[in-house]
Amino acid sequence: MLLRWFLDDRPPSRVSVAIIDPSSGEQDIWDRGAGGLFGRGAIRAVAMNTIRLAETIKEVLGG
Repeated sequence: MLLRWFLDDRPPSRVSVAIIDPSSGEQDIWDRGAGGLFGRGAIRAVAMNTIRLAETIKEVLGG
């Protein structure tokens, strides 16, 4: 429900992603549309631990 509030009841953009812990087992749920939570929209899941996420952000920012 928090994401619906955040998106102001609009579907997510085509480039929306959810960063999830690889051990959570949630990737299929997100990739299948989160159980219809977003109506016609979808959020793709990227399984990445927080250390790798921080490294990726650093690389993108040129650090």
